[in-house]
Amino acid sequence: VEELAVKGFDAAGGAAMKMFLTVEYEKADPELHTELFCKYPYSYEEYPVERRQLAYGDVDGPEILVQMSLTHLFPFRTAKFYFGDVCRETTNYILISEKIPFSQRGRVEKGKVVEEIEYEPYQVLPVCGKYQDWLLPDVAEYYCCIFRAMGRLAAWDKQGRYDDYFGPFDAQQLLRF
Repeated sequence: VEELAVKGFDAAGGAAMKMFLTVEYEKADPELHTELFCKYPYSYEEYPVERRQLAYGDVDGPEILVQMSLTHLFPFRTAKFYFGDVCRETTNYILISEKIPFSQRGRVEKGKVVEEIEYEPYQVLPVCGKYQDWLLPDVAEYYCCIFRAMGRLAAWDKQGRYDDYFGPFDAQQLLRF
């Protein structure tokens, strides 16, 4: 178990606690990952303010629902989903998925990248922390890749690839809003 930082420069997001979990199966299976990622709520004792703020809305339920029901339909690869559950009564939840093999980033000192790393084609780039896109070697390329994937997702929706889940698109419904 490796808990990820909640605060500071290397914080892993901010909406929940996160950790990496290494598991061993009784029988090895190449389809099952041994390196997993877990996301779960802050404890009331350690983070009472954050926990109360997140308890007012259902921010985690939709993420787990999408992981369970839709990611296999997406036009790009996503982390394999293993388990998710939400308790509406307590607002506790857990999401367990494959750990994405992010590369290491170069060393950063006093807000500047002082060590550049060359990445191979198709290598997963390092995580970019919140409000840290100034650390990216080519910010425009990074965001263009994200927007291109979002465009494919929207195009597949327009093509009706999610109709079995959401129902057919009703253009007149937009006019009613």
